[in-house]
Amino acid sequence: MRKGEFEKRQGQDDAALTNFEEAFQYSLQSNNYYDQIKVGEKIAVLYRERGDAGKELEYANLTNTAKNSLIKFLIDENVQSAELNNILAQKELERQKIEEKQDRQHNLQYLIITFFIILIIMSLVVISFYRVPVWWIRSMGYVSFIMFFEFIVLLIDGWLHHLTHGSPVLILLGKVVIISGLSPFITGLKRR
Repeated sequence: MRKGEFEKRQGQDDAALTNFEEAFQYSLQSNNYYDQIKVGEKIAVLYRERGDAGKELEYANLTNTAKNSLIKFLIDENVQSAELNNILAQKELERQKIEEKQDRQHNLQYLIITFFIILIIMSLVVISFYRVPVWWIRSMGYVSFIMFFEFIVLLIDGWLHHLTHGSPVLILLGKVVIISGLSPFITGLKRR
């Protein structure tokens, strides 16, 4: 096509027309609608300048066909893009619904665990008023301490992983700090 443009500027209309027609045939074979339109219009102009209305009309019709094909292609592409966007939006909505359901389940489980820990601590307090062996109260205190510690770790686990970037050593150190902070609190409760 560029060779045809060069020859047209040089005044070699016959050579330019031959090169444009070759470029047009190539664009037909490759289904390149943009080139078909551009080259077809140049060929139609050359035939108009020569006074060949039949060939001008033929290439004008071919150019219009290419324009229609390009419009149809772009519409089909837009429809496919819209369908793809719709499918992606549906998948995202499904993912959000699943995530919300999991969040509700987790919150319910946290609530049950909290009530269970409170129930154990309250039962320790109530049992301490009765004559119960000391080892029983100590073992129940130990179990409640471990459950309380694990519950605290469960609640802050995501934050702890984010803070330590998933490093096992730092996670372990964080848990040690938490248990060392809870230990005096639990020891104080046991003495009462």
